Amino acid sequence: MVRCIMQAYYRHLFALHFCGRTASVENPNPPPAVRLELGGGGGWRGYSSWPPEESSPLTLFLGAGGARHHSSQGSAAAGAAAGEEEVWSYVYDASDPTPSIGGPSFNGFNAGVKLMRPLEWRKDVLTFDLTPPLTEDVVVVGEVTANMLFSSDLPTADLLVKLCDVDAWGISRNVAEGYVRVLLTDDSPTPVRVVMATAYKFSKGHRIRALLCSGAHPRIARNLGVTDKEWECVQGRKGIMRIHSAVGKMRSSMTLPICQGGFFDLELDQFGVPLAHPR
Repeated sequence: MVRCIMQAYYRHLFALHFCGRTASVENPNPPPAVRLELGGGGGWRGYSSWPPEESSPLTLFLGAGGARHHSSQGSAAAGAAAGEEEVWSYVYDASDPTPSIGGPSFNGFNAGVKLMRPLEWRKDVLTFDLTPPLTEDVVVVGEVTANMLFSSDLPTADLLVKLCDVDAWGISRNVAEGYVRVLLTDDSPTPVRVVMATAYKFSKGHRIRALLCSGAHPRIARNLGVTDKEWECVQGRKGIMRIHSAVGKMRSSMTLPICQGGFFDLELDQFGVPLAHPR
């Protein structure tokens, strides 16, 4: 019985992907090109392309009039007046690097969705609430882009950005993350672009949070803060990392691909293959 079901399943996939079958009398609706399951309990979805054409960018700014910064004790930091630059800083120490918690990893004990509270209470981590409690569900599908104005007193530094979901009880969990290592010529702000991809539903009453730090040890090799003869360095340097809210017309921000409509709900057939039904 199981063998017959598996054979039928493979025949179904072969006809679908290799024989060009896009519709039939039994299922006149052609299947979507992209199938995925939304995190946050959003169920299966299908889209005509990746990134979805139905998504529209929403840019959220850090600083005055935008995202609120929270200290490790959870209280909101004093904001500058509109139009003024805000600078948030933390000290990164290569001898005590920020640990890796959750996210993409081959370590099954420390991969996937984890609680972010241990990271958020560290002094070498910045957190920003990008939104107040949501008044409706928000679906984010596609590439999330973090454009940060970043500076340091070290010649090289890392920037890791996590997109997090904060529920109604204030519990924060990771959704997606991106990482980049940059070379800094001086102590002036440098535009840094961090890209990550996700498919996630932020539920009503939840908040969208950004977490910024400069390490994910041991998953990402620690940055020792040197550019010459790194292989001879036996002790890393300690440096000050800064995030600037604005420099001239440039502002630190995060852009989310909001995809509220234009998708398909997917149901599974008897072989576990999603069926497409246009909404």
